Amino acid sequence: MALNCEIIGSFSNSSKFIVIPCLNEEVALSTLEISIQEFSTLNPNWTFLFIDDGSTDNTWSLLMNLVSKSSNVIAIKSIFSIGKIAAQGKAISIARASAIQLDDFQIALMDADGQHPLAILNDMLVESAKKGDTIFGRRIGFRRKLTSRLGRVILKAVFRLFGLRVDLDISEFGVLANQDAVKIANEPKLGFLPISLLIERNCEKLRFFEFKVAPRIDEAKEKTNTRHDSSQLFRKGLLYLYSDSWKIIWKLATRSLLIFCAGISYGIYVGIESVLSDSRNGIASIVLIVSIFSFSLFIVLLSIVGMLLIAKEEEIFEKSRFS
Repeated sequence: MALNCEIIGSFSNSSKFIVIPCLNEEVALSTLEISIQEFSTLNPNWTFLFIDDGSTDNTWSLLMNLVSKSSNVIAIKSIFSIGKIAAQGKAISIARASAIQLDDFQIALMDADGQHPLAILNDMLVESAKKGDTIFGRRIGFRRKLTSRLGRVILKAVFRLFGLRVDLDISEFGVLANQDAVKIANEPKLGFLPISLLIERNCEKLRFFEFKVAPRIDEAKEKTNTRHDSSQLFRKGLLYLYSDSWKIIWKLATRSLLIFCAGISYGIYVGIESVLSDSRNGIASIVLIVSIFSFSLFIVLLSIVGMLLIAKEEEIFEKSRFS
């Protein structure tokens, strides 16, 4: 993956990294410094790897200040905003390339907005060290916005329709065991597919740690970065579907064909019956056939449009890797 970024801080003697993507998080970073010091006292072998995804506020200045004060903080500044998924992938790739010992390589993930307390991450590290498992958080007592709840219900229904089993409750807050961290760091689609999907597919021993989400430190602030917004629920849903694209296309084709054939068969039956009985049911059968055909065509077209949208995203992703 091409760097296209600025890096400050030292990677010496580092094989364990906490990846934290940032986008306009100056308020949150101002309060995170004390927590970093407390965490580092308990876990001196872990390095904080912040990636600034094209912030327009004072985030980068605060990160440089953190690096100057702490030997275990590294800051990466992306030249342009690439979205949270790509930013996480870039940071993990850089960490993997810089790891001193591959057999000791580990990655932990969290957000910089204050909703993922470092004290809870420390508990996850302790639990992970006991059995060598990958441990990620599950939110409890967390109220989502109505649009988010509705979107998740729709996504789950769509996934079931396509025969996909997807765990939408895997948070991006936790720690990867060594073998899982290496797998994900070597994943060709790292930075393109959601990290939660890669965790679900690559982690053999995945356990969960329930935690209460703290309110955002800067909850009143409005984010205006559309590129970052595009990597949220709708785009993630498309990416989940795209990750099994051939399976989806096959299911769409077969189910649409079955629906259409059933409609045609019923229409023929009603048409023949209407002729024999001299009724007007034939008109109703024609309307039914057209409706079923239109619905089947709509499903196919919707799938094609979704695939084209994600193909465009993938093209951008590939260019960012090799440009």
